[in-house]
Amino acid sequence: MKDRKEYDKKYRETHRNEVSAYMRQYYKRNRDKELARSKLYQKEHRNEMLVYKKLYYEQNKDKILAYQKEHRNERLTYQKQWREQNKDKKRQSTRAWEKNHKEQYREIGRRRNFKRRSLGFVPLNEPFEGSEAHHIDKERVIYIPKEYHQSVSHCLETGKNMALINNLAWDYLLETKIAEAQGGCYDDKA
Repeated sequence: MKDRKEYDKKYRETHRNEVSAYMRQYYKRNRDKELARSKLYQKEHRNEMLVYKKLYYEQNKDKILAYQKEHRNERLTYQKQWREQNKDKKRQSTRAWEKNHKEQYREIGRRRNFKRRSLGFVPLNEPFEGSEAHHIDKERVIYIPKEYHQSVSHCLETGKNMALINNLAWDYLLETKIAEAQGGCYDDKA
């Protein structure tokens, strides 16, 4: 038996392309059967697989995080495309999750409402087409172009990138006020 295993291993190594082509054809012909077998295996060995995945992640955490960071935009683009193409599936899976996790869903709603109620809304400029309201602090809001607002990921609660986005917002507000003032001066002369 040991000789047979060694022979099979050598054969697969020396005939890698042929074996690969054969396996692709086999999986195409027996797709349903192989999917059912795979699902059954995953169901029976779920705990073992979770332990293995956790162990693998712990051993390769730096490599995994670096890869995720490097391919973040590709992943986000793919996810956005999938959501747009599968709106009904997404809606159904979201509703199913909400139904199965009622307490968590209620907690998310409570947090969302609390956040909205705890923020004031004192606009420092007028809204315009293509603008989004940006909270520079818990009370004051500056309307800036959507592209500016989405160009920097930020969080008022944690302070992440707030200095950067606030500088962008103040610069935009200052530029528009200067442009309005100059426009007003020219109108008075005319």
